[in-house]
Amino acid sequence: MSTGEYYAELENNHHYIIVDEEHDRTYYCPAEAVANDLSRILNDKNKKIRELNRRLYNIKHSVVFEIERKLDHRDEHVAFVTNEELAWEFCDKHKDCYYHEIHVTKYRIELEAKRAEVPCCGSCDYISPQVKSDGSSITWCNHHQQETNQDEYCSDWEREP
Repeated sequence: MSTGEYYAELENNHHYIIVDEEHDRTYYCPAEAVANDLSRILNDKNKKIRELNRRLYNIKHSVVFEIERKLDHRDEHVAFVTNEELAWEFCDKHKDCYYHEIHVTKYRIELEAKRAEVPCCGSCDYISPQVKSDGSSITWCNHHQQETNQDEYCSDWEREP
């Protein structure tokens, strides 16, 4: 039975080959240690690729929730999460917040574009980096005339058309 892995094998009693069971090929290798090392490296990489593919499959087939808040009489996107408990906790702590399951039929570009619409200082044109007299840097909100940070929620945030 083929495992689809690589392994080293002595051929003709004088050199080694790396056997690729997945593609039914062999590769010449001059030394046993090198053949074993390369086989191990290739198998580790294939194992890692299979694990990443498994994770990607699970992410694509998991339920995704969109958290939204009602701001200035309209619904604004806050985040996408795959954990309903996290969505519930967030909405429990913030007023005018709700979450709902999104359908996987939404286009990925549409979902990615919504990430830029988060009502926080990082999405606002009014902030600018400032350097203080001691050399440290801060984020300054020109609208409120005060120091802020990129992740802070801004009630006056308005997305540009």
